[in-house]
Amino acid sequence: MKTHMALLFEEGVALKTRFKQHMMSIVDMQCSTTNAKGCYLALCQSELIGGGIPLQAELMLKETDGILTKCYEEIFSNDPEAILLGLDKNAKSNSLSLYTILKGTASMARSGAVKSELEYSVDTILAGIGLH
Repeated sequence: MKTHMALLFEEGVALKTRFKQHMMSIVDMQCSTTNAKGCYLALCQSELIGGGIPLQAELMLKETDGILTKCYEEIFSNDPEAILLGLDKNAKSNSLSLYTILKGTASMARSGAVKSELEYSVDTILAGIGLH
């Protein structure tokens, strides 16, 4: 996770490029042929609705679930380029949109989608929130 996160904070790199590199790093991991496909965290979080998960595990999953959205929201709220583009006005919604795509790519990777197919979704969501 640290490697993926570091891509968001590269100095001198455009905001769109930072997000694209970050998200594609995660998608690359999700589509890896040497590791389990998808994302174990996303799989476990989807089981929360059914109940039956120990409370401590549920709390840990919910806390972990918020890490990326909080980070994205912080960037959209404070990054000078994000502010210039007006992305700060919808920082919370923008962060949820990006995180939703990553949860979706995790599921799709488990279903056999390949990185090149999922890259289109990443590009589309970045453009959709205003990162052209």
